[in-house]
Amino acid sequence: MADKKMTDLTDLSTGVASDDIVHIVDDPSGSPVNKKVSVFNLFGNINHTSNSGDATGRSLVSTTISTGVGTTAGDVASLNSQTTHDHRTGDANSVVNIYGAKIDANLSGSNSVVTTVAAGAKITLNMTNGLIAANVNTSYTEGAARAYGLMIDINDSAKATSARATKPDAFISMRDQGGYTAANHPSAQAVHYFVELGSGEGAASGNTDGYVAASVAANTTARDSNLIMFATSTADITSNARLRMKVNGTEYWLLATANGHLS
Repeated sequence: MADKKMTDLTDLSTGVASDDIVHIVDDPSGSPVNKKVSVFNLFGNINHTSNSGDATGRSLVSTTISTGVGTTAGDVASLNSQTTHDHRTGDANSVVNIYGAKIDANLSGSNSVVTTVAAGAKITLNMTNGLIAANVNTSYTEGAARAYGLMIDINDSAKATSARATKPDAFISMRDQGGYTAANHPSAQAVHYFVELGSGEGAASGNTDGYVAASVAANTTARDSNLIMFATSTADITSNARLRMKVNGTEYWLLATANGHLS
């Protein structure tokens, strides 16, 4: 082992375990010392503090996957995270919370400055470089493909053999954890809007796009199978649909109107 170069060692390939050890040099710019570290501790304790030497847009973890020529079966994902809580025998094994992924962005300190946008997470679907409807045929062009900025599934992997025994509550949970502790009592800095569709955030930095398609209802394109997401100047009409929701624990129906009833 001591007489072998690193490049002469046997390739472990994909058989990496969390308790496997790797070679690491501690304090390389000061007093370098050869040490070992487990794979678990290596990837569970990577921390980085940005400084003036960092390049713009630098990330702690950056992964790119490009598909080759031909058809790819299954999912293609540059990041795949799975959390499993599976305990079937013996004493109960309880967890307080369980998440497939948890992402936090933290802002603090009187000298912290954000000039454009702060968000807990940003997800972008980039459709560009000559992409044509014949190859990505979505619902607008009456195709079977679908394109989403975000897709949320609540699954039951045993649905083919048994019915789901526990009922999910909702697809999305939205909470203002900096707001008031009781319903109907907003704090001074409560979240202002339920959702914001389209905006010109960052216009001063050259980001002038981001608006959703909107038009007055009199525009003839604001009908079925159109490009308009938001119609204004509509007449009050009787709703013919409703969507179930909760606000601060109280159930409500969000009234809606089918597209064919728009006036």
